[in-house]
Amino acid sequence: RSYDEVHDEGLVKILLEGQINFDVANYEKDLGNFDVIIIPGVACLDRNAADRLNQFTLNGGSLVVMGSGALYVDGGEVILNIGADYEGPAEFDSDYLFFLMTKHHQNLLRHRDLL
Repeated sequence: RSYDEVHDEGLVKILLEGQINFDVANYEKDLGNFDVIIIPGVACLDRNAADRLNQFTLNGGSLVVMGSGALYVDGGEVILNIGADYEGPAEFDSDYLFFLMTKHHQNLLRHRDLL
């Protein structure tokens, strides 16, 4: 839990819409009960939490780290062992993919009830 309502709510929506069963791993829980832990996209980890998560991966667990979730809570240092260095904030805020579809492709998808 990042205590950032927007990030936490967005992550929960992704999991619920994907019909993925999940539990919230907090400081009291044994991380060994999880296969995968998703780190929200905001710098929210202190050293104790990072140490626990790093040990979790050494014990065979997997992390999915979103956005700046691998950074120390002050946002300036990578504290999870993910094989990356922090180069600073990204030049752009968001990336988007646009798909251009011809009328022919649109008709094919409509015919197959995919659009």
